[in-house]
Amino acid sequence: MAVRLAELSLAALADMDARIEALFQHHLSRIANDCRDRPGDDSARVLTLKFSIVPVADPMDASTCEDITLDVTGDSSLPKHKTKTFRLKVASNRAGTKLLYNQDIPEDADQTAIQFDKD
Repeated sequence: MAVRLAELSLAALADMDARIEALFQHHLSRIANDCRDRPGDDSARVLTLKFSIVPVADPMDASTCEDITLDVTGDSSLPKHKTKTFRLKVASNRAGTKLLYNQDIPEDADQTAIQFDKD
């Protein structure tokens, strides 16, 4: 039986190994979920498929390449998760320097809480 060779293309990758498509879908899903979870973060999400190609030299003639090896690696990067910004006080005494936050309004150490009368 003759060897059936086909030209490598993006479309042919799933035929070569279904795990390449699964790798792509995994990272695409990860990015889609992050976009849904954090629609207000307009930072780019990046999906990368890296193709590592290494020539295989002919053992009889090292100046000839008739084969290569191919590895596909997938990766995705998401924006870093960030909390809201807090303003704290810096206080020093004999024991050392400490950072203090407002227990009633953690976002602003100087903000006083509004007190309501109990009727």
